[in-house]
Amino acid sequence: MKPLYWIIAAAVLGLAAPAGAEEANDLANMSPEERRAYLEGLSEEERRALQEKRRALCESMSDEERAEARKRMREQRDARREEKRERWESMSEEERAAVREKRRERDKLRDKRRRDRDADRDDEST
Repeated sequence: MKPLYWIIAAAVLGLAAPAGAEEANDLANMSPEERRAYLEGLSEEERRALQEKRRALCESMSDEERAEARKRMREQRDARREEKRERWESMSEEERAAVREKRRERDKLRDKRRRDRDADRDDEST
């Protein structure tokens, strides 16, 4: 699954979870980088369990609760995008180049992890 899917899943869990859902609150309180690292570190089985938990939670919500959760997610996403835009616009060209390079390195590492994971799956299936 794509990391974005898991970030959204974590956000849904964090926004819609009952007050006692400790794991969901932990995910919701993590920074995007922490959440990404946590979710990428999960085993396939743990990811499936988290996905099932999210699915069950969403199915148990009323239409109004689901609409409210989506509205909050949209508002939070828009606020994050605006913060990023303002931060980007305030950067010098050198700072922007450094951010681009860091992003390229992160993407290379992510792609390598995916290739390794896919290779491990292929080895298990043969």
